[in-house]
Amino acid sequence: MGSGRGGWYAYDFIDNRGHRSAEHILPEHQNIGVGSVLPALLGARHVFLVAQCDPERSLVLSWRLPSGKYQTTWAFVLEQPEPDRTRLIVRGRVAPGYHPYGLPEWLAVPIGRLAHFIMQRKQLLGIARRAESHYVTTPR
Repeated sequence: MGSGRGGWYAYDFIDNRGHRSAEHILPEHQNIGVGSVLPALLGARHVFLVAQCDPERSLVLSWRLPSGKYQTTWAFVLEQPEPDRTRLIVRGRVAPGYHPYGLPEWLAVPIGRLAHFIMQRKQLLGIARRAESHYVTTPR
């Protein structure tokens, strides 16, 4: 994931400057670990850093303030409830004092939640489409 990498699989015209998100795994971007940088936008100084990474199980991205405190975290967790099924659970959180672009917190939080919901839904639909297109299901 990341702008200039595989993309964010959501609305590319918004968060990838019109560059299409990858439709397949890009081997050159598979080696990430704690501290790896995932740019939020092409050419942007603002980045997500990998805060936690357990390959094939979880990925936690963080956005830190200049003070080093976490401003946001974005967790992706895979669960396998049955041998042939995988569930992706995603959770985004913001710390108190969240006010991007100078917006007051009382306004930034509801706008941020709505924007995240819209982008996250599109991202999850895109991930599901990509994952499911690589497998042929057979009736049981």
